[in-house]
Amino acid sequence: MTSTSALPKQPDIGRADIWQQIVTDASGKEVEMAATYSYMWLADEVGHMGLGILLSFATITLARLLMHAPPDALTPQIIGFLVASAIVAGWEWNSYRASFKAAQGSQFPLQTGLLRRDALVATFYMALGAAIGLALHQSWMVSVPAILLMIALAFAVAFPWVREKIIWQKAGLPYLSRMADLGSAVMPDRQAEELWAIVEAPPPVGTRGTPRHVLVAGHVGSGRTRLAASLGTEHAFRGRSVRYMAFSELVELARAGDLETDGPAPGPVNIGYWRWSEAQVLIIDDIGPFLGDLPGQDTEQALADLLHRRLEPVKTAIGARDTIWLVSASDRDPHHHLENQAVALAGFLAAQIPPLAILLSRAAPATLRPAA
Repeated sequence: MTSTSALPKQPDIGRADIWQQIVTDASGKEVEMAATYSYMWLADEVGHMGLGILLSFATITLARLLMHAPPDALTPQIIGFLVASAIVAGWEWNSYRASFKAAQGSQFPLQTGLLRRDALVATFYMALGAAIGLALHQSWMVSVPAILLMIALAFAVAFPWVREKIIWQKAGLPYLSRMADLGSAVMPDRQAEELWAIVEAPPPVGTRGTPRHVLVAGHVGSGRTRLAASLGTEHAFRGRSVRYMAFSELVELARAGDLETDGPAPGPVNIGYWRWSEAQVLIIDDIGPFLGDLPGQDTEQALADLLHRRLEPVKTAIGARDTIWLVSASDRDPHHHLENQAVALAGFLAAQIPPLAILLSRAAPATLRPAA
């Protein structure tokens, strides 16, 4: 029976948490602390507002010159604001179309809804900057309350987006990558469909839901880490708690029976990763070097022995959530090798559903030969 302290939980991030992250990002020194994605997003949008202000000043000035209007004429100011807003909207529309076109032919669908929202919010902040530029042309009695109102609006729109970035950065993923970025022929189409079905289905929460497990094998350079980062990104952008960690880190925690439920959250203080025992999705990397040190040719038994020797104290907690395991591919009969490992993993986790075993398609690297 899994302890209630080791059950997967959905992200619980309220307005106070978002404000705290914003204050931390604004007051911290990013050159001295771990860079946060929430900070980069906020900096991007402030930059978008600045671009909008500059663009509106340029278009208002141009409109006034073309119309031979005095500096305080309202008509060229409104025309300049509208032109600036149209320019930024067109720019983001082209960026959206370019991203959509780049994803054509991928084995995995592009989240066009999220991408469209990204383009819309960037357009909103640049247009808001253009509106501030327009307000700055008015008297202070008009411009000051108008600008304060627009700043308040900017914060109101930012809250759900900062929450999304917090959820992603707390996963500890190496980088942001979407499944649609992986391209074509990454794996057999049937496996791609099964993998996408796992992404689309909600992972367990508490005792509700059946955990699914994925075993990804590939040679060096086959894209295992990129696939793992993409899976984590897709889950996080759906509002799920994800934790990415190395096998060695999980082994050390297992040895101490540490579920990370006590003390401060793991990772950088300005981020605080999801505790692995509370994450809905657990991604485990760098298992290959441990397997390579084990003697014998029985790959199923080798992985089974490794898991039982290293992770036995926490196996029930691990098996209570969706997991993704990254292993090396065998040079000889890699498909059979992977099938055996999937059997071993299912036995260790007492999985109700057999793990999805994926062998990435890229060929094995050339073997180095000793000099004659």
